[in-house]
Amino acid sequence: MNKVVTGTHLWTTPHPILTSALAARRCYSIEPIASVVQEIQEKDFSSIDRLLKRVVREKALDVFEHVHSYFLIKYLDISYVPSLLESYLKVSPLDDSYYLISGNLRAFYNYNNEVIFSIWPKSDILKSIFWNWLKYPMPYLFPLEDDARLECSNNGFSEISYKTANVSLLWRTDINKINDILPHHLPAFLREKHMAIMIGIDNISRIMTHQLVRHREFSFDMSSQRFSSAAKENFITPPSIKANKQAFQFYHIATENSLRNFDILRNEYKVPKEDARFVVPSGIGTKLVMTGSVSAFKHLIVMRNVSDAQWEIRGISQQIEEIINFTN
Repeated sequence: MNKVVTGTHLWTTPHPILTSALAARRCYSIEPIASVVQEIQEKDFSSIDRLLKRVVREKALDVFEHVHSYFLIKYLDISYVPSLLESYLKVSPLDDSYYLISGNLRAFYNYNNEVIFSIWPKSDILKSIFWNWLKYPMPYLFPLEDDARLECSNNGFSEISYKTANVSLLWRTDINKINDILPHHLPAFLREKHMAIMIGIDNISRIMTHQLVRHREFSFDMSSQRFSSAAKENFITPPSIKANKQAFQFYHIATENSLRNFDILRNEYKVPKEDARFVVPSGIGTKLVMTGSVSAFKHLIVMRNVSDAQWEIRGISQQIEEIINFTN
């Protein structure tokens, strides 16, 4: 029976602290993604620290799903693999001795709690390999065994690129770091299962996001109508309404009335924001960030960039395909 002999950390999402904070601010802010990125880059460490501690208190651990990491493990006991998969880590055998293991920070957190501490002793080598990376970027999730200090880079999102009005590429896995250790015979679909991408999308309706979140392979964080003023975003106007002058005027009046009713409920009747938002239609605009594998994004495009898809999600899938450029 083979045991873990050694392990190497291959790659991690650039600036994991800032990336998690960006996802958190996406929930609490209605500003465009470019403004949120700039805000996070300009914040001092204490502000980032308070923000992430807040999301942990509120159990909003999904913000940590936008940080991915990759490990090369040698001589992994095959009996360990089912436990890894149950914790949503991706495992691919490279040959008789090596395995590529990848996942987001929340998956490693689940693995840490449910597998390592319950099955293996603290001296386990695999636990040590993961721990050496995990304990420094995210002490919010992991109880520290020493005085490990939280390190926060001020270099910003070096891989960010704005190519369209609605969709922004925030980061993608450095495929050169991963491909170098993958055997040439490894099928493309297994490579794409490990390669991750994070994007930001602005100015979309909640009608479209209801369709988007049905793709469960992704991690999402969206502007919250409960914790921000997202209930007063601009409305998205369908082309068929925009092309009809009378319909557009009627639509404008209806949407403005909904916002006026929202204000009346909030200010005159003192209804909580989370309840007053029920009068706001799903055509209200919103913003989100999403992270997923290359294979998940390709599946989204195949399913949604078709003639019978709803116009808004079809347009977004076309923009995603353009900005990601799968040939790179």
